[in-house]
Amino acid sequence: MTLDELKGLNHGEVVVIIKVDESMKIYDYVVGDELTFLDLSLLPNNGCYINFLRSGDQPKISYFSYGICDYIERKVVLERDKKIDLLINNLK
Repeated sequence: MTLDELKGLNHGEVVVIIKVDESMKIYDYVVGDELTFLDLSLLPNNGCYINFLRSGDQPKISYFSYGICDYIERKVVLERDKKIDLLINNLK
């Protein structure tokens, strides 16, 4: 996902973790985890927190910086890509 796409997320949109940095042991995310976008919280030092609701047995709010855009993609984009792949494979 690009930074502009991240900034353009609408409240309630679902994103999916598409890759995980194994060197970051503080997070327990795996590829395929879904997060629901809540909002962007701008900080006085030009920083930002992107707030997501992590679903699961115990939903919790997760906070990320802009760098998260390299690790997520919109769920609807991934589903569209899967459908296109299936269509192409069925035409072969």
